[in-house]
Amino acid sequence: MNNELLQIKIIQKPDALNPFVVIHKPSGLPSAPLAEGETFNAFAQAANLFPELYTVEGRQNCRREHGLLHRLDTVTSGLILIAATQKAFEFFQKNQEEGKIIKYYRSINRILPENAQKLTGFPPLANAIQNEFLADKKISLSSKFRPFGTKSREVRPVTEQSGMAAIKKACKKSYTTKISLINYDEKNRTCTIESQISAGFRHQIRCHLAWLGFPILNDELYDIEYSEQSKARFFFESYKIEFPHPLNGKKMVFSLH
Repeated sequence: MNNELLQIKIIQKPDALNPFVVIHKPSGLPSAPLAEGETFNAFAQAANLFPELYTVEGRQNCRREHGLLHRLDTVTSGLILIAATQKAFEFFQKNQEEGKIIKYYRSINRILPENAQKLTGFPPLANAIQNEFLADKKISLSSKFRPFGTKSREVRPVTEQSGMAAIKKACKKSYTTKISLINYDEKNRTCTIESQISAGFRHQIRCHLAWLGFPILNDELYDIEYSEQSKARFFFESYKIEFPHPLNGKKMVFSLH
């Protein structure tokens, strides 16, 4: 795709009353620069419009991301929150650690109960959990994660049922994905799912959905029926974000739908 077509949309501009930016990132555009000075990414595009974003120091271990509060995978589209001042960044970071910044995602998924069984490295997940999800239309999955595959392109969930080698490679924190079934097309073996997270790990939702047996349709990494020739489009979008306002604490909600 032509890089010139991959442009962010500004949902909320920064000003004295709102020291933050909310942008909509298209699929195919990285969220952040991988190296200092890179410009083909969502943050750089936002900072080009609002240079004050460069004044935010951000995290000590990744200064080049400045006030970027969270990332989306390159293939994922949706809303991203960026702090426009250091004070706002510190406020958001504290609230993010407390689980007060909530992101909602929509995806089109395959119905493939055997998906995780055919992908190596996944811990067992009881069929009863899949049945519970179909019956109740809601479920929460929690796990730690570890890098997996060539150049650690993928991740795998890690639980107490994982082997010792996997447990030793796992991150320290456990991450939870709240999953809701929106609609279900048994004939075409597809469905629409809403996922909700407050703290996120790389590929968390994609991996948890694949583990549950509902991989995102045509996900190159986690859908066992992925095909380059498929006409099905990978659809995974962060469509809504909630967070407290950094100046008055009021609940802010931005949504694409």
